[in-house]
Amino acid sequence: MRLAFLPLVIATGALAQTEAEFTMAHIDSSRDSSAPFAQGETVSITFKIRDKVSGDALEGRNPSAWMDLKNEAITGEPPSCRQVVQRMLNPGVLYGQRIDLNTYYVLVLNDDATVTVVDPRFDYGTARILKLVKLAAPGYDWTLTSGPRPILFVSMPKAGKVAMIDATTWRTIREIAIGPAAGRLGLQPDEHYLWVTYSGGIAAVDTAQGTVAGKLTLPEGPYDIAFDSERHLAFVANQRGGSVSLIDTMALALRRNIHTGPKPVSIAFSSKGQAAYVSDAQTGMVSVVAGARVTTIQLDPGLGQLRFPADGRYGFVLNSAKKLVSVIDTASHRVVHSVATEYPPESIAFTSTLAYLRERGSAVVQMIPLDPMGKEISLAEFPGGQHPLDQMSLATPAAGIVRAPGENSVMVADPKDHAVYFYSEGMAAPMGMFTNASREARALLVLDRTLKETHPGIYQTSTWLERPGVYTVAFLLDSPQAMHCWDVTVEPDPNQPQPKHRQLRIESLISDSVHAGVPFALRFRVREAGTGALQPSASDVSVLATLASWQERKIARPLNDGLYEVRFTLPQEGTYYLHVQSPSLGLGLDARPMTVQVVDSSRP
Repeated sequence: MRLAFLPLVIATGALAQTEAEFTMAHIDSSRDSSAPFAQGETVSITFKIRDKVSGDALEGRNPSAWMDLKNEAITGEPPSCRQVVQRMLNPGVLYGQRIDLNTYYVLVLNDDATVTVVDPRFDYGTARILKLVKLAAPGYDWTLTSGPRPILFVSMPKAGKVAMIDATTWRTIREIAIGPAAGRLGLQPDEHYLWVTYSGGIAAVDTAQGTVAGKLTLPEGPYDIAFDSERHLAFVANQRGGSVSLIDTMALALRRNIHTGPKPVSIAFSSKGQAAYVSDAQTGMVSVVAGARVTTIQLDPGLGQLRFPADGRYGFVLNSAKKLVSVIDTASHRVVHSVATEYPPESIAFTSTLAYLRERGSAVVQMIPLDPMGKEISLAEFPGGQHPLDQMSLATPAAGIVRAPGENSVMVADPKDHAVYFYSEGMAAPMGMFTNASREARALLVLDRTLKETHPGIYQTSTWLERPGVYTVAFLLDSPQAMHCWDVTVEPDPNQPQPKHRQLRIESLISDSVHAGVPFALRFRVREAGTGALQPSASDVSVLATLASWQERKIARPLNDGLYEVRFTLPQEGTYYLHVQSPSLGLGLDARPMTVQVVDSSRP
């Protein structure tokens, strides 16, 4: 599905020696271009920047931009644009409603036939679930297209179909019938076709139309897929068929089946070696397929996943039987490193500096340095959760460890923890996490929504408008230094009940100070500010306790007579601020907080 953006709001601003043009537009082609923006809509955001004197486009820059509700962020006199930008750079816990246009979403493949879409916000521990996408059956494998309007494809073996989901509106466009046990997905590099394996064959799906363009019969699977973009080839390892199928991705034709061993389990293409590398579990052999020519590298039986980092020079081959990771050099076709592991290695992921290893039966993630590969390798590790990372009710070949955009950091799914952990390289433990309710977090994908240069001097992204109101759009350019702000209005969704902001107050029932390190019960009521009327009980009321850099959030329990209760153990003496939040009641973190004085428990 290829849809053009419909420009609706355009504004320009002179930023010192820089001129900027801001455009916000509807993405949904069914909306009239003159229609106002609406709550719950996904829109495109475009900044066009150029030199004020020469008029030349400013290419290769890294601008930052945000949106923030004026009626939540502004008290007293309206702040200057510089003050708005400064607040966006240092938001603190009270500005959790800002929209960061330099962020990404995390997609979680669940066990209950759903996909969770999360705005992670790991920095302040306030991850938000944006959408819960329902599938016709549990997902097995998935992939995302790129571009301004990405499409999420999810295979559903029990349904024999692939779900085609618009990753801006999160609506299912259609379910594409493939065949029994529709499983592995492979998106060819030009993204024209999505290749889907099923029982005894493979189908090519036109990604723009969501239709099956052709089907080919293959030897028996399970299957793994790799691509050679320069030669327009797809390689499919047929595990029980003992072969690799070479497919012409332009003609949608099977060229040949090449025997590579009795049990080829994993295949990956090396851009550096210009060949497909296939690991065979039974013989321990790695076959190197370059056109019709096949050479071999002999390792030990028990081989599993084979993968390459981005540069394609060194291949990592996992051996669960030997508890070993072998590193092969595509230049010499020799093993240059062998790394022993405590548990059987199962899957591997990469950043630009490290390989991240998930082991069967272990909750620990092992790290292998990538540079320089010629030196002795020593493993480092961090805890990836409370339970072994491979424990899940439904198996999936999709990655459970993925890289965060723009940094050497990763996210790790722990299915039995029902959680996703965020780890930044150099730390001894994860820096943050978000919970996935009662759902198993089986696999992860990252949808990068950061501003990208689509044409010279034109930077674009898209965002979801969660709440109505007047937004300030703040823009910052580091070099040459410039900033500017625009206002844009988002209308309420008439089909959603609208909270009455700033018309509620919190009635605190705290009468005395509490002791540090001692559990206590905080009780409060929510009333209408003018009439004092008690508000109906809500299940989404939470309390955020803060003191300097310390914070903790807990869900409040409704009691009788409009009371809420939440239990805290506050760690040290000081004056704590207790912020009550409830989307259903219209309580944001900017509402007037309660306070509690905490004293040293050792004092009389």
